[in-house]
Amino acid sequence: MNFLSNLIDGLAFAYLLAVVPVPLFWLVFHGGIGFWRRWGTRSYWVALPVWVGTGIALWQLRPWIFAERFPRNAFTVAAGLVLCAAGVWIAKSVSRAMGYRRLIGMREIAPEKHPMELVTDGIYGRLRHPRYTELLLTLFGLALLSGA
Repeated sequence: MNFLSNLIDGLAFAYLLAVVPVPLFWLVFHGGIGFWRRWGTRSYWVALPVWVGTGIALWQLRPWIFAERFPRNAFTVAAGLVLCAAGVWIAKSVSRAMGYRRLIGMREIAPEKHPMELVTDGIYGRLRHPRYTELLLTLFGLALLSGA
């Protein structure tokens, strides 16, 4: 069980490292879109220090994040697996509906090359913010699985 617990903790932490910096990057990015459009795709290099800085902060907070545990049982494990599976399903649905260029923001950076259009089909026809929903479901699922 210790190996499995460490594996789940590692997956939960890797997910935090992968997704927590994204909203921070987009807050900086959308706040000055005119400035970033002049930079073009070079503006993505801003993401690197945001990711590294967030990763260092999360690494420093890691003992605190995993310090307090609540007891896990079959119900919390099953609920965690269902929430994580729902998050993965939503992520795949978003990827199908949006495509790679939209997901990385190419339409915001270079609207003259990649015209913007409102996505209303697929999962976006049924759910207003599927990416946020995916993030929250997966985070709650990993919390239930890790007990942290």
